[in-house]
Amino acid sequence: MKSRDVVATSAIRSALGAIDNSGSVGVTDREVREGSGRIAGSVEGLGAGDVQRREIDDEQIIEIVLVEVRDREKAAEEYRALGRTEEAARLRSKGEVLLGLLRGEGPT
Repeated sequence: MKSRDVVATSAIRSALGAIDNSGSVGVTDREVREGSGRIAGSVEGLGAGDVQRREIDDEQIIEIVLVEVRDREKAAEEYRALGRTEEAARLRSKGEVLLGLLRGEGPT
């Protein structure tokens, strides 16, 4: 980010967002608590509506990043088929940045 590499910064932010989203808990995973009675399903007190996030391990993070790379490659191929080669190249560059990070290389 310090080098002002727009492509790398965008790729990293997107991957971090995907990793963060994977820790969220769906409605069906939440613990249902007794409500206050004033409003159906509501709870009272500071933090009463907070939900513990899922823990994800390194292997899951790697898989999330690989999915991000595959999504970019698929979208790049669709752009290429439409003749939008600049967009395709940009998406491929983002995928390469993420693969480089998985290999332990920093963005160039």
